[in-house]
Amino acid sequence: MGIRRFDHVGINVDDLEAAVAFFVALGLEASPVQQMEGGYLARLLALEAVRTEMVYLTVPGGVDADGVALPGSSAFELSRYVHPGGAGPDAPGGAAASAPNAHGPRHVCFEVDDLDAALAVVAEHGHAPLGQVIETHGYRLVYVRGPEGLIVELAQRLG
Repeated sequence: MGIRRFDHVGINVDDLEAAVAFFVALGLEASPVQQMEGGYLARLLALEAVRTEMVYLTVPGGVDADGVALPGSSAFELSRYVHPGGAGPDAPGGAAASAPNAHGPRHVCFEVDDLDAALAVVAEHGHAPLGQVIETHGYRLVYVRGPEGLIVELAQRLG
């Protein structure tokens, strides 16, 4: 038994369109919106009458025409639960209230070509850095709070 590769990480949001627009503006490619309900999804999640909309985001060229991550590629899955609805980012323990050092899932990191350009995109979408841009271990790094309070680390390799 062994893990072969990292496949994807899933993040639930209320405003799927705004979240997808933010990450596409940063340079990821989005699959078409996939609508799923009942059947295997209900059995997998143990949620009766579940209905969701989902988008896979990958680095350019990382997803096929059906929105499936290609072999060797990893995906960032954004989902909006239509039924039952999600708790929302402002609920107790939701992403908007969580601190970068809180237990549990905290952030996702993307390597970017140009950190300053990425920060301009972040600002255009109404978001801002959590702290300062730093240089360490051959990277320029910054944490930003993105759509619905999601913490996103942006990293530019130096040299």
